[in-house]
Amino acid sequence: MHNNVSSLTRVDCDCSTTKAREEGAEHDHYRVDYHPSFQQIAFVDTESGEYSERQLHHSEGEAEKFYRDLKRKGANVRVGMEATGHARWFERLLAELGFELWIGDPAEINARRVRKQKTDRKDAD
Repeated sequence: MHNNVSSLTRVDCDCSTTKAREEGAEHDHYRVDYHPSFQQIAFVDTESGEYSERQLHHSEGEAEKFYRDLKRKGANVRVGMEATGHARWFERLLAELGFELWIGDPAEINARRVRKQKTDRKDAD
């Protein structure tokens, strides 16, 4: 199921009835700048208001462990990222964990962004 919202598309990944959606729970928001070998993430805990950033490496299993730990803690997660052809394993992982994934069209996102220099950290914001 896809729902177009501006330049983002929500991808339910066959998990449209997660507990979080059924109960109307708040999600922790994770913005991902995805690269084949790592991802730069920025995230907000909606309960505490805490904002953090970090880089997760794929080859070392760091990214997968991070998201599996969130699931183990019972976190309600919404991930937003630009569309890319190298993230199928990541999309499958999020679906397996029952996390909500929003995918944005990179051209539309870049057209709306006002900035002077490209950085991975800014892409995750």
